[in-house]
Amino acid sequence: MVKNPFSPARILLVDENITFLTMLSEALQIRFERLEIISCTSGRAALLKVEVLELDAIVCNVKLPDMDGLSFLEAVQYRQPALPVLLVASYDDGYLVSKTAQYGAYDIVHKPIDWDLFEASLGSAIYIRQIERLRNQITQQQSQAYNLSLLEGIKVLVVDDDRSSGEMQSASLRSCGAEVRTAESVRSALEVLQDFEPDLILSDIRMPYEDGYSLVRKLRRGSVGGCGRVPAIAITAYAQEEDRRHSLQAGFQLQMAKPIDPKTLALTVANLTGRIS
Repeated sequence: MVKNPFSPARILLVDENITFLTMLSEALQIRFERLEIISCTSGRAALLKVEVLELDAIVCNVKLPDMDGLSFLEAVQYRQPALPVLLVASYDDGYLVSKTAQYGAYDIVHKPIDWDLFEASLGSAIYIRQIERLRNQITQQQSQAYNLSLLEGIKVLVVDDDRSSGEMQSASLRSCGAEVRTAESVRSALEVLQDFEPDLILSDIRMPYEDGYSLVRKLRRGSVGGCGRVPAIAITAYAQEEDRRHSLQAGFQLQMAKPIDPKTLALTVANLTGRIS
């Protein structure tokens, strides 16, 4: 399993069941490093925390004693629009779950919890939140000088059957100092990996013969020597919720939609490789 190298993160857990809160908190402390956890047993108490704290993610039961998940989600988006909210639901909460998904819940976590998928989804949400924060902190005047050496010494493998798309991503990374190798298929990527040890892999999903899911599954199974724990970003032109879930299940840390903003890509690679936090 790839360790999550994001900077110290603060998340808010919301559930009226104290026993479940304790269990969830303990499970997350085991699975994540550098995680500060704050717990609340009601929606109103949680919204007070949202107003005064800088949070990276919220994990909330879709049913609360004082409001439902939809009302809570709308209230959070009003206060912090970019704050990702993961809702925990039972399978009999179908109607409410469908409504919250329409209103921008980052993910729906069903009970009993699939811990590996939950870890991947929460980690993805935290990455995105922190990368967006970094992006906003770097002014336009700072960015050119900052980016010149941001990825110096970082090795990246870019896998994309669309040559122009792959070249654009590669050029963007090289402009920040990264050493980049490219491949146009899973087969050619595996050949490159025989003598190239990347710090990160950037892979398109939709490719002929074998797709990006196949590539990252082989990495995570240890089929490619030394690459089992290398962070990987999924690239797709079809940014659907189902694609993101499949990406996380396969073993990617993040999914990004084409066209990719060069500055966001550079910061994402720097964050996932531990260059910045």
